[in-house]
Amino acid sequence: MKKILVSSLFAIGGALADCPDCDIAANTTFKFEPYIISGDNQAVTLTATVNCPRDTWHSSFAGYTINWDDEANPEPERALYDLDYYNYQQCITNRGVACGNVNTSDYRSNLSGHTTFTKSHTYKSKKSHKLNISFTVLQNKRTGSSSNCGPTHATASTKQKNVSVSISATPLSYCAIPKGYALFATENLTINDRASCSKNEYSTATCTVGAEKNINIGVRGSVDNAHANETLILRNYSKVYSETWAKTVESQKGAEYKKKGSVTSFNYDSGVSSLSFANTSDFIENGKSKTYEPGVYGDVTIRRGGTFVLNKDGVYIFKSIRFEYGSTLKLKSSKTTELYAQEFNFSGTVTGAKASNFLVGVLGSSATYVDNGFVGSVWAPRSRMVIGQFHHKTYSGSYMAKELFVPQDTKVDYIQFTKNGDCK
Repeated sequence: MKKILVSSLFAIGGALADCPDCDIAANTTFKFEPYIISGDNQAVTLTATVNCPRDTWHSSFAGYTINWDDEANPEPERALYDLDYYNYQQCITNRGVACGNVNTSDYRSNLSGHTTFTKSHTYKSKKSHKLNISFTVLQNKRTGSSSNCGPTHATASTKQKNVSVSISATPLSYCAIPKGYALFATENLTINDRASCSKNEYSTATCTVGAEKNINIGVRGSVDNAHANETLILRNYSKVYSETWAKTVESQKGAEYKKKGSVTSFNYDSGVSSLSFANTSDFIENGKSKTYEPGVYGDVTIRRGGTFVLNKDGVYIFKSIRFEYGSTLKLKSSKTTELYAQEFNFSGTVTGAKASNFLVGVLGSSATYVDNGFVGSVWAPRSRMVIGQFHHKTYSGSYMAKELFVPQDTKVDYIQFTKNGDCK
């Protein structure tokens, strides 16, 4: 997995005995939203929260500079500071800020109350590059009694501390399935009797299926195009409406196809990056609903009658998700939503999803079952996946796995995931 590293440089002033240091590294937290990014130029918000104890040295961020490691010129300085203390410093150094009550003793004596503050900045991410952020710190010290540390003044920086946080890129490439393919297997693809993936019969778009090894199309099964690196097997009365590319074709009675030649190669990247998961376990029971925000979670089981809600577009990471028969997966946004899980099994119902904007990425090697119809793409490059154990169901999207099985009487409506693209 690609990482974006943020190095935060803090300058901290020395302390007198009656007024201890505030350990900025220990008392400042950072958060990125979203935690997982899905591409370059996505808006990411960095939030810094400072929470120094009273009666300590404390700081205000004067600003920071964002610098990508492949750029000669950094972005301009961004303001991230405790406004009250910053205005006070501007006033006492005669920098033209209207002071108002800033110079009063009451104002100065209450400055330690501003040791807690939160500031954010949103910038455009680049998932493939390292990110460095340098922070400038204005130091504020109160001298005098231990109860209030006395009057306030700025001080010079004498030492440094570093804190690092990171965000991650999505764990699957958007070319995990070759562009333009409805069904793809990195080993073998089986399309059973009367299963269909064809614009001539049901599919919205032309349905091309592919496999690095063999494709087996059952009795009266049909596709538009079939591309097999090794052997294409056509059972009785099966049909490839347009083009067949395979090293070998084995056809039975009444099978129809037009061989064009052999497959040279497929252009895709099915690699999976490692992820960390939360150590949590949720059960959504009958009649209950639970809503999730983009982020990282643990195991979730949705019982019959339970509802699992993805609240908005973005990237969701789960260790495992299991939808029992009669459960519901609900999307509140029709914009691009990505759900990644080490294990994923589905026997529920999808509501609110737009097939072109919903992707499920399965990262592990355990068997994956997607039953009862589905709206959205499911890519499981390490897994054996079965779609359509409940016969006569429709699957709208694109589907890929190491071994991919399409049971009898299943209909596949090919709708390309909007981010699916050619590998560079």
